[in-house]
Amino acid sequence: ENREGMSADAGMDESLVVESLCLHCRENGETRMILVNIPHFKEVVVSSFECPNCGWRNRATDFTKTAEYGCTYVLHCTSVNDLDRQLVRSQYCATKLREFEIEWPTESQITTVEGLLLACRENLVAVSTQVDEETCHKLLELTEKLTSALEIPNFHIELDDPSGNSYIESRNPTAVDEKLEVKHFVRSTKDNYNIGLSSAHASHDERVIVGKITPTMLCKANIVDTTRTDKEEEAVENGEIVGTQFHQECSACRNQGVVKICQLNIPHFKDMVVMAFKCELCGFTSNDIHVGGQMANHGMQHFLQVQQPADLNRDVVVSQHCTIAIPELDIELTSGSKITTVEGLLAKMITDMQMMEQKGFFLGDSATTDTQLQFKQRVADLLALRNGDIPFVLQLDDPLSQSWVQPLQGQDTRLTVKEYKRTEQQDVELGIAALNEAVDNP
Repeated sequence: ENREGMSADAGMDESLVVESLCLHCRENGETRMILVNIPHFKEVVVSSFECPNCGWRNRATDFTKTAEYGCTYVLHCTSVNDLDRQLVRSQYCATKLREFEIEWPTESQITTVEGLLLACRENLVAVSTQVDEETCHKLLELTEKLTSALEIPNFHIELDDPSGNSYIESRNPTAVDEKLEVKHFVRSTKDNYNIGLSSAHASHDERVIVGKITPTMLCKANIVDTTRTDKEEEAVENGEIVGTQFHQECSACRNQGVVKICQLNIPHFKDMVVMAFKCELCGFTSNDIHVGGQMANHGMQHFLQVQQPADLNRDVVVSQHCTIAIPELDIELTSGSKITTVEGLLAKMITDMQMMEQKGFFLGDSATTDTQLQFKQRVADLLALRNGDIPFVLQLDDPLSQSWVQPLQGQDTRLTVKEYKRTEQQDVELGIAALNEAVDNP
């Protein structure tokens, strides 16, 4: 049980016990509910029912709200350590084991990769006793393959959840996990219907990967006209910030919220479109930044040597596709789109890591004393960088050239900018290859 379950925050409240009706024997049983904090993820409500009369048990996982975007996780398991990764499945999550063509039924669950495979193997063995000989032989062959996969892992497990409430643990939250691919997407009409966010069942639209959505798409979806008036156009030419707003359904409570859009011009860079959503009813907020202009045909890297207090005050634009790296601390991560300063970027990293620690990041079974000490030292090192005590190099790598670091006037010897040609794999991941193919073959 402990092997398959996910460790909870040691500081959480005691469980709530409620008397409930057993659906098997129609007698009263007992349901226990507890709020569990999943590190790097969110809070979930775990409920467990047990009937003392017939012995029937059931466990479910509920989420406090639907995420803003759907999500897809693909984990390439190549070692026994990968089997210990924690895993969360919501009731809308489709789970697949690619190599064995196994697909799990949608069911809410908190477990590990190993726990998921062990349960699957046990179920296959149980079913094999109730089928004909030929089917039984195929099922037993499949259980042998699962046993081999548990001993020498080399397989891909995929979670696809339109509600965005599923998760696979990353081994290095402060850097890119090469074995784990995570994508978020704007739900299609069919996705919204399947998770109860829409009353109309239609499937004419498709999912849009986050980072490829544009303000034009959102405006078209909400049937609004964002064309500026003559007065607004004059204000923009005079350097004033002019915004447009329209109503949109809140992904958290499904009531109407307000989306505000404004255009900014970053000197020495490009025009930016800033979008902010707020729901007055539930308080949910989100924001996003999109770079205007033509898509660059190359990637761009910025190398900033932070040696003086003035370097910490440089403005920074980070796009959705940008990878941020600090070689001195062996940090590599993506943080979403934002306009900030170098100091603000470091402050956000520190805040995120401190929240991980406060929410029980190191209270799980896999946490070791060395790992805890390394994490605390990493936070202390980031604080030293933010305070300007230690010089370091900040690297921004953006395959779409949509990120930027403010240069100093005159010759800037501490900032180096390099252009590079994108790889074919990057063009595929960014959707550029598909776009080029559509243009060449209309």
